[in-house]
Amino acid sequence: MKKILLLTGLLVSLLSYSSTSDFPLKISSNGRFFTDQSGKPFFINADTPWSLFVALDSNETACYLKNRKEKGFNTITVNLLEHWFNGETLAYPEASRNKAGNYPFTRYIEGNIPDFTFPDEEYFRHVDRVLEMALAHGFLVMMTPAYMGYDGEGLQDGWYREVLANGPERCRKYGQFLGKRYARFPNIAWIMDGDRNPDQFSRPLETEIVRGIREFDKIHLFTAHCHPANSSRDHWEGADWLDFNCVYTYAFISDNSTVHAECLRNYLMDPPMPVILFETTYENEQNANSLQIRSQMYWGWLCSVAGVQLGNLPLWRLGEGWQYAMDWQASYDASNMKKLVDSRRWWKLVPDLDHSTVTEGYGSKNSYVAAALADNGETAVIYIPSGAGILVDLKRISGKRVIAWWFNPGNGLSKKAGEFTDKRETRFTPPDKRDWVLVLDDGDAGFGPPGKSQ
Repeated sequence: MKKILLLTGLLVSLLSYSSTSDFPLKISSNGRFFTDQSGKPFFINADTPWSLFVALDSNETACYLKNRKEKGFNTITVNLLEHWFNGETLAYPEASRNKAGNYPFTRYIEGNIPDFTFPDEEYFRHVDRVLEMALAHGFLVMMTPAYMGYDGEGLQDGWYREVLANGPERCRKYGQFLGKRYARFPNIAWIMDGDRNPDQFSRPLETEIVRGIREFDKIHLFTAHCHPANSSRDHWEGADWLDFNCVYTYAFISDNSTVHAECLRNYLMDPPMPVILFETTYENEQNANSLQIRSQMYWGWLCSVAGVQLGNLPLWRLGEGWQYAMDWQASYDASNMKKLVDSRRWWKLVPDLDHSTVTEGYGSKNSYVAAALADNGETAVIYIPSGAGILVDLKRISGKRVIAWWFNPGNGLSKKAGEFTDKRETRFTPPDKRDWVLVLDDGDAGFGPPGKSQ
């Protein structure tokens, strides 16, 4: 009786929320970005609490979601099943146990290899509660059915070995379980792989999981999180389930695989598909500074358009100090960027692939100036990471006059940089040597200061 009441309460809550929600997401008609069910563009501004389902209880989850909502995040990425990271690094299978002590599966094939066809109801009921909480806050939840684990780190951090041991029939049944259970939640997207490229052994089994899900869940989008520096399309191109493309690269100063180069490479793939910067260097890892983290964000946005994901240690595994890490600089930088995104018709932006907007000073490597121009010319957004001057062709902006703004990505403040009626190549030099965003608007388009709601 208690289980019936819990499920009834969940369904009533979901139905009452769905009257104002336009999840699940769809792909825009031009294939470049996401929209909600009413056609409103949806920019992916994501955080990565990978271990959320196991590391936090419901009260802690509410605290996390409230903070991320206040900072403008609208998407989170999580592992449906954890294998090694649960607050801190733990040995499997202990890391897969949630805060209440529930493991995801109740039976084993042999040894400590779980049988995917015997899911634990209590474990997945907690997942249900978290998804409902995320829905109430307006969050898209991108989640992995079975995170496969970083290739090269052995098999301790992912489910690669267990997927292979379960074989095609069990993987298909596991997918069917997920499809039946989660088709009713509108705020989901599925992520295959997980830090690993599919190989000859895992590809057919992951395909079985997808097929099982899609037997019952025909509404949610799918993507893949491959090994760096690889994208979803590099390894799953042509798969009938692949809906959007995720870029993953840790490189910062390599000409061949910088964040901007990888995003542009994938943006140019045909036919068009939404591209998001899914993963790159995390805050508080690999000696990254705030400039690098901000540069990655703006390169990801202006070179792929559809969205950007932020990472932070200890937030990604929700280890000691995660509550404080939510208020570190990168979270505020992501919040400022989202305000800038929302203040313009961002979905119209097209990357400045041939440098016809920024004609001089666009740099390379970590000084690369990322620029994008609206397809109707109403706005150009230009990120300048090094404080260097650039030459811009103002004829690219529509209208009789151009209004220029400087937007500070570190504090979210903007100031006017002038109005121009003589539309020619014009030099702009940032106010100081820090990174800045130059926003150029058609003076008749009616835009206010960048970062301010319209």
